[in-house]
Amino acid sequence: MIEHKPAYTQDGESHCESTETVLVQLMSRYDLTEAQAMEIVEEVQDGFGGSAGGVRDGFWKMRGLIERGFLHQKRYYAKNGGCRDLSEACLWVLLGFNSIVGCDTMPELSKKFNKSKQAVNKCLRHFQAELPELPELSGQREFESVEKMKRAQKEIWHKLSKT
Repeated sequence: MIEHKPAYTQDGESHCESTETVLVQLMSRYDLTEAQAMEIVEEVQDGFGGSAGGVRDGFWKMRGLIERGFLHQKRYYAKNGGCRDLSEACLWVLLGFNSIVGCDTMPELSKKFNKSKQAVNKCLRHFQAELPELPELSGQREFESVEKMKRAQKEIWHKLSKT
């Protein structure tokens, strides 16, 4: 996990004067609406409640996960040349921010972006492999099923090419 913190928080002191400052920073950094930024702040506070240090540590863990996720999203998009919006949406859904995307499941993502379930599952699996702390989605194909299909497709294609 990345333990990098911007210079203004290196000393452990928070120089943010209010929740509004944090919201403005999130909105500008990640191009979010105020409602989306508020959802993230509330999610972090709910998920990592407890002492002030616990909330701060939880915030940095979540921030690190989001930052690493978007670094992998850029790499995935550059390498595979796929749909940038789909890869970003897959990451937001895996991070638990479904309202940003408007989808909760793999089939919904597939339908919204007019992509095959296979393409969506490939994208989801990429993020789950790179960030093991990300959860499985409902409706997502199991790894064994994907491997079984790959083997079956290879057999079909090899038989066709021999004839």
